Amino acid sequence: MPQQIAILASFCLGFSAFASERPTAVIPENHFDFLNEYCLNCHDAITEEGNVNLEDLSFNLSTLATAELWQKVLNALNSGEMPPEDETQPEAQSKTDFLDDLSHQLVTARNILNDSGGVITMRRLNRREYENTIWELLGVSIEAEELPKDASTGSFDTVGSALFFSSDQFEQYLNIAKRALNAALTAPSSLKPTRVLKESEIATNKTIQNRYNKLLDAKIRGEQWKESGKSPTEFGFIDAARVKFETGLYNRDGIGYSHYLSLPQTKTGTVFYVTWNGAITDTITLPKEAPPGKYIIRARVGGFEEAPMRRRFLEIGTVESGARSGELAILDYRKVTGTYEEPQIVEFPITITPSSSRKIGVRERQHNNRDAARFVFRNARQRDEPLEPPALWIDWLEWEGPIQNEKLTQFQTLVFGRGPSAIENDEDAKDILRRFSEKAFRTQEPTDSFLDKLMSLYRDKRQAGANFKTALVDPLAVILASPAFLYLNEPKPGEEKRELNDLELAVRLSYFLWSAPPDDELYQVAKAGKLKNSMALEHQTNRMLSDSKAWHFVSGFTSQWLHMDRLNFFQFNYELYPEFDDSAKDAARNEIYHTIQTLFDENLSIKHLLKSDFVVINDLLAEYYDIQGVKGRHFRKVSLPDSSPRGGLLGTAA
Repeated sequence: MPQQIAILASFCLGFSAFASERPTAVIPENHFDFLNEYCLNCHDAITEEGNVNLEDLSFNLSTLATAELWQKVLNALNSGEMPPEDETQPEAQSKTDFLDDLSHQLVTARNILNDSGGVITMRRLNRREYENTIWELLGVSIEAEELPKDASTGSFDTVGSALFFSSDQFEQYLNIAKRALNAALTAPSSLKPTRVLKESEIATNKTIQNRYNKLLDAKIRGEQWKESGKSPTEFGFIDAARVKFETGLYNRDGIGYSHYLSLPQTKTGTVFYVTWNGAITDTITLPKEAPPGKYIIRARVGGFEEAPMRRRFLEIGTVESGARSGELAILDYRKVTGTYEEPQIVEFPITITPSSSRKIGVRERQHNNRDAARFVFRNARQRDEPLEPPALWIDWLEWEGPIQNEKLTQFQTLVFGRGPSAIENDEDAKDILRRFSEKAFRTQEPTDSFLDKLMSLYRDKRQAGANFKTALVDPLAVILASPAFLYLNEPKPGEEKRELNDLELAVRLSYFLWSAPPDDELYQVAKAGKLKNSMALEHQTNRMLSDSKAWHFVSGFTSQWLHMDRLNFFQFNYELYPEFDDSAKDAARNEIYHTIQTLFDENLSIKHLLKSDFVVINDLLAEYYDIQGVKGRHFRKVSLPDSSPRGGLLGTAA
């Protein structure tokens, strides 16, 4: 890992919890004559034209209101609004000098007003940090959407003054903690991996056959009615308008269903295609009793060689509540290289959280938009084809899990690893609560009074008939909803100025680079009092940057620095950009992250963000960029020819 990254980390972290002396933003008094001659005639305490009084305006930009008013002065002078054209105009040099000084002081003021003066504002964990911390403590993945939003100052979600917390949100944290703990407290020995396979043609094709039969029946009854001269009600229709509607459905959908069922591949599997109502998906549902954890979704799938390559990607996602036909919350995708004659098995590792949807779907890659599906459908009909030519066929879909870790998590070791002789009495419970509190609180020791309150909760549950582990859930949840866990604790404003101690530095370093708590090695170095040694700090920083958890730093920082969330808000015209669907958008976003990661890993100049002779892409983006020879879902550095328009941030799809 390049040395300057370690230096950057050390510089950003620092040792001091307080700044030495705050800078000031003051407009030099020699500019008073300029204001008096050219501005105060219209903007003194008497005239106050435009409700602006410059006579009493402080030259010290110490408040936001003062800085904003001076910003208006700067804007008016720059635009030529001040002084008015019919008033005496200042000499160019004096105006330039004033604007130059004012601009610099406003920049200084902005930095001061955005700064806490070196005082570390105690802040809560943001959503990313909370999810990662729960994972490190419990080994359980959670979704933090129901937690308070991460309001940001500027563009970053780690500013304490913007991370609010109210008492009514305590219940939210408590409920999330209980769900996570219930998942974590499931004994590993009771998690028997299950494997369930679903033949695609049995369910999907049966549904399509039933739909076709209903449409065909309505069509036949409609034709019989037309020839009979009788009332539509005798043929099962409300009125003549209903006859027209239902026979029209056959012309729209039934023709496609008939064509689909005639395909020989549907006798042994499902062929993905697009209807008026959306994409056909093949779904599999995990039972409610399936515990949260890691699962694998497998599919035996093949592509049709005549189909364009961009369509030969299989997408996987969850079917969320309220989703319309064909819509998926995309999780991942794979390029299908197998064929119908020689299919391949693709695997998708997924994580099921306590709150995530258990219904999983796969489909041919496409826009997650019913209007886009209808555009594809209409194009096929305009070519006198019942459906778009097929691109993918699926034989079966399977889920397996939960996939157990090879070893117990730290939390499971604490609860389950005490051996068969564990008595599971009050002393045992208190020991678990004490040790878990120490781990969760990072730099603080739980007080005796706090532990006594936790034990009171535990005893109440035991007296109500709960077993040992169930009785631990409520007190453990209180730990995970307490300020000592939710807030990153550092020296308080009232304390005497001092350096961070080793343990505080370890926590700051870890949440900076990993968005997660320190690991055992970092804790050990800190507790030994060695972390503030420059060589030890550099070694730990390099080690942490080499860890996969440093991806949280790269993706989190880059996403906020470049406002990557805006990519979700843009609506792209699917008719003009049929290839830029949700999967392409996800790949484009990750290209930015992996490009930044590559600059770090290879110690490359930041100039490569403007223009470079390489891109960092995977197989999907290679298809999008028309770059040959890139295989696989992973991102890698690929050289570009001199004539390529790609390379650098402005050459990316994002």
